[in-house]
Amino acid sequence: MRSNNVLTIVILLLIIGVAGAGYYLYTQQTAEPVAEETAEAEAPVQDLTEAAPEATPARTVEDMMGVRSLGDESAPVTVIEYSSLTCSHCADFHKNSLPAIKQQYVDTGKVRFIFKEFPLNAAALDASKLLRCMPEDKYLAFQDVLFTNQENWAYEENYRDLLLQNAQLAGLSAEDAQACLDNEELGKRITKDMQEGGKAWKVSATPTFVINNGVKIISGDHTPETFGAAVDEALAAAGTAPEAAPAADAEAPSTDTLQPAEEPAATEEAPADTPATTEETTTEEPAKTE
Repeated sequence: MRSNNVLTIVILLLIIGVAGAGYYLYTQQTAEPVAEETAEAEAPVQDLTEAAPEATPARTVEDMMGVRSLGDESAPVTVIEYSSLTCSHCADFHKNSLPAIKQQYVDTGKVRFIFKEFPLNAAALDASKLLRCMPEDKYLAFQDVLFTNQENWAYEENYRDLLLQNAQLAGLSAEDAQACLDNEELGKRITKDMQEGGKAWKVSATPTFVINNGVKIISGDHTPETFGAAVDEALAAAGTAPEAAPAADAEAPSTDTLQPAEEPAATEEAPADTPATTEETTTEEPAKTE
């Protein structure tokens, strides 16, 4: 009887021992994969932290007012264009004449265009701000949008809302576009450039083109032929043989005009688009640098 009890106890101990060993092995096998999975899950977090980019520095007004140009910097002729984004004659020039001029003179390395804003009214100033807030590689494309669609925004009472919509479609966030319109320092810098153009080159109408630092100044919505004639003169003066130029039109091209004033015109209400005519002019003063 006693031997049977001893045998029973031994069997129970063996069962407990086997069960304990099995449980130990089971926990060891399941713990290792969990640890591995946890380690694998934590690794990418560290990688993402290391790959996080640095914050992009905020653009300054000086950055936004940098030179915006089209063509080779070493071209023998440089043309500075002063234009107002609400000027219908400027829009006509950009849509109807500039493509042919670009093909004949810019793409061939003869002419470099530098673009400067000359806002004639509040709407033009706001448009100029948004244009300057665009990244440099989007400047020309957005300028083209504003001129091509000028009639759809420039003369509307809600032109600011329409400009904001266009800016967002061009890639600015709603917050950045609104901040751009509210940027008083940028507006002052644009009007300063405008006043400097008036002082240096007697610019009072748009579009006005200052060729080779004032060697020749022409105004108005020129055709490719009349504009080309002026460029050919500058090329000849620079010692570069121009192609034969067609005869210039007799009629003076149209411009949008601005009466000289002490206060920047951009702070006034938008005037009606009143075409005027101006003769081609040359500066009597020595050529000035920007």
